[in-house]
Amino acid sequence: MSKDEADVSGDLSGLTDKELGVLADWEIKFQAKYPVVARLAADA
Repeated sequence: MSKDEADVSGDLSGLTDKELGVLADWEIKFQAKYPVVARLAADA
């Protein structure tokens, strides 16, 4: 897993339906396990 700025993007347009499904599954798991304590604002 890379955290290099060149490898990190919020753009999901290049993901396949399968990848989007896996991402949605992870989101559900995290939402069920961890409460939201803060949100990050996008750069203006």
